[in-house]
Amino acid sequence: MGKRKRNYKLEDFETKDFNGILSTTANLTRSKIYDDAFLSLNFRQRCLFTYMQSEYYGKAKDDLSAFPEEYRGKQSNNKPKLYFTFNWAKAQRISYTNKKQFYNDINALIEKGFIDCIIDGQPQKQKSLYKFSSRWKKYGTKDYQIDDRVRTYSGARKQRNQQRKENS
Repeated sequence: MGKRKRNYKLEDFETKDFNGILSTTANLTRSKIYDDAFLSLNFRQRCLFTYMQSEYYGKAKDDLSAFPEEYRGKQSNNKPKLYFTFNWAKAQRISYTNKKQFYNDINALIEKGFIDCIIDGQPQKQKSLYKFSSRWKKYGTKDYQIDDRVRTYSGARKQRNQQRKENS
């Protein structure tokens, strides 16, 4: 028989109850922390990514209920899907006072390959749906590409404006 996997038990210095519920972890691996893509993020963007991971691991079960069925439930290998929501209202609780700053940081995370925007709720003033991405592993190589479908509305607009300036 194989070894039984034990659940990680949080140490006393790592956590406290969060609204009466035991906290979850937001895992940042050593390989990610020392990667060029992560190091190219500024401090605020790194914090935002950590909050997004916390949102993914600790989100309410009905957080995705407003989205189509394909974004809820489990993957074929019985792992939870990598979708999560994050919006301006959640960001205000952490440290953002400026919407433009928040959306620029979201776009930086997309540009560096850490997240993909699946459904952009900004134009309709609704929650946006994001998915964690592994594109960051190829960041800085010639194989690195960003599909326009994973950009936010403001990020795609910014990209088009930059291309127009380059072509002029």
